[in-house]
Amino acid sequence: MVVYASYAPVADHSLRNMPTKPLSIDAQANLFLQLAKMESAGIPPLQALDLLGDRDKILRPRTLIMRRGLQSGYALAESGFKAGVFDDNQKALVEAAESGGKLASVYEQLANHYQGRSQRLNRVRSRLYLPALFLLLTMFAQPLPALVTGTISGGQYLLRVFGVVTVIALGSLVVTNLPGWLEKSGLKTGWDGMVLRLPWAGDWLTVRQLNESFFMLGLLLDAGLAFSDALPKAVATIRNRVLRSQFAPAVARCGSGASAVAVLGEVAAIRPPALQILASGEQSGKLADSLLHFSRSEEHAIALQDEALAEWLPRLVYGGIAGWMAYSALTSGAFIPRQ
Repeated sequence: MVVYASYAPVADHSLRNMPTKPLSIDAQANLFLQLAKMESAGIPPLQALDLLGDRDKILRPRTLIMRRGLQSGYALAESGFKAGVFDDNQKALVEAAESGGKLASVYEQLANHYQGRSQRLNRVRSRLYLPALFLLLTMFAQPLPALVTGTISGGQYLLRVFGVVTVIALGSLVVTNLPGWLEKSGLKTGWDGMVLRLPWAGDWLTVRQLNESFFMLGLLLDAGLAFSDALPKAVATIRNRVLRSQFAPAVARCGSGASAVAVLGEVAAIRPPALQILASGEQSGKLADSLLHFSRSEEHAIALQDEALAEWLPRLVYGGIAGWMAYSALTSGAFIPRQ
């Protein structure tokens, strides 16, 4: 086990220029994979950060800031958090793992977790490359007959093409920035509640966010944190405010001495099969293992759903393009016979 300095930190001037943009899923997967390997090999933190920065140019600015934090006396988790390497939840997990001497194990499980998410996301993206290219070609080809026949001028042709491109770009921008805008406007809670009420999207989101919370809870318990301390941190991983609010009674009661299953049983979103598995794990004294096993099982089911999404999403895009072309042809008068 690597021992880290615990002396008082100096001023924050060495950490002022920390990156603010969160790491991508791919970057997090690579980060924890490399950290797991170097921690298992017994490489000291400062040397590990140097090696990590040399291997990954994306991480290098952050590892340099994290290195300065360690040299200034900050703990590993705090330095990583201030450098933008760890988020709030990862910071809490690394703190617990560092205290319990399980950093290598936690790093490895985080690496596997993010690698799985990265593979699923990349699978969906790769299936969308060809439909996106087809859509781009369609945007240029759709008004081309009108240009050839002289119905529209070259300027009108370009206006139509780039008008559609602009609409798609603005739509993508809105979708990407919508969570931040809702947060700033104070409408996030209302939006989260509406999403949960949607028949398919609500269940889809609930399963994924609950599983992320179970995974974090299992890791925190496995790292040595008490259930009363681990549950609030695990619940904080749930991004949907309305879903997270359902855990408020459980969080308030988790320090009362009640069993974990009794506490979590107050959350309506948690299904009975999950509670049965957790009850079995708690009775056998292996609650952390049961949570992690359940999370991996749910992850497999989620992967199958994402595979189906990757299979059907391109078909929906092709269908939408075909419908758009048919509508454009009908409204342009292409099928109306000339007198």
